[in-house]
Amino acid sequence: MSRFFEGIQDFSYIHPVIAKTLAFSGSSVTVRYYRDEIGARKTLADCGDTAILVQGDVSGPAECTRIVN
Repeated sequence: MSRFFEGIQDFSYIHPVIAKTLAFSGSSVTVRYYRDEIGARKTLADCGDTAILVQGDVSGPAECTRIVN
């Protein structure tokens, strides 16, 4: 594991921070969630107008392809 993540216990917090940072720097962001739609919608709202929300399980290649397309 990268030293960047050393000592972090709750990784669910990392993803929203990265998404918000990218969105505020001008990037378009896709917020992907598997089960936590409420949390994903909060992150989406914080990211602004260039973000989209997608639901999907990324553990299999077929679902990953569906999400990307």
